[in-house]
Amino acid sequence: RDFFLNNNNENKLKIWDKEQEKIVEELKNQQYIDLNNIKIIAGIDCAYWENNNITYGVIAWQIFDYLTGEILEENTAMSEIKEDYCPGYLYFREGPLMKLALKNMNIVPDIICCDGNGLLHPKFCGEATHFGVKENIPTIGIAKNLYKFEGLEESADKFIYKTQIIGQKVFFNPESTKANFISSGYMVALKDAIDIVYHMQKFSKVKSKNSYITKGCDHLVREYQRKFIEKYGGIKA
Repeated sequence: RDFFLNNNNENKLKIWDKEQEKIVEELKNQQYIDLNNIKIIAGIDCAYWENNNITYGVIAWQIFDYLTGEILEENTAMSEIKEDYCPGYLYFREGPLMKLALKNMNIVPDIICCDGNGLLHPKFCGEATHFGVKENIPTIGIAKNLYKFEGLEESADKFIYKTQIIGQKVFFNPESTKANFISSGYMVALKDAIDIVYHMQKFSKVKSKNSYITKGCDHLVREYQRKFIEKYGGIKA
């Protein structure tokens, strides 16, 4: 809300809107990935904090063998954050961190799962979609919370917007009422995205309400955030 109240951001939003429109145009030419070609899959997640009026972010990634679920690589990278959070424009805040993670991965994954949305977005351009198009890599959005916006309809476990099915609600732990929200990012059909995420879930050693692909990244960034604040001070952002 504060972002939209700042008149200085009006021109920035116009630029961001145009970029999102270009990203969505690219979706018309996407070639969907063949599930049989997936060998390596990665999850990424971010966390933020403020220290001395500077906002910092950390991104974590875990890279898995798709057939065995073995973690082949995990790491974190930190950077100063230049953009404030703005609903509907998350990529412009997290994009630099996502690019940093991809640049520092020693193993290039066949597909990346983002802790956020893909097509489940009022402009069909959540961060998973934006990132996938920009980096030309297949992506899936796995959100812990539903991004509600005008025109979004829910039918059973599906989410529909402008006559398109753009996401699905899933429960990884049947004993939990906490859902996750899966959407296609780039080059991955929604049905395949759900199959991929459930395939990876079977490697989790404990029943979890969250996706096996990204929950480890969530733990890594929270731990990094906690240690930084303990050592240098600051507050979660």
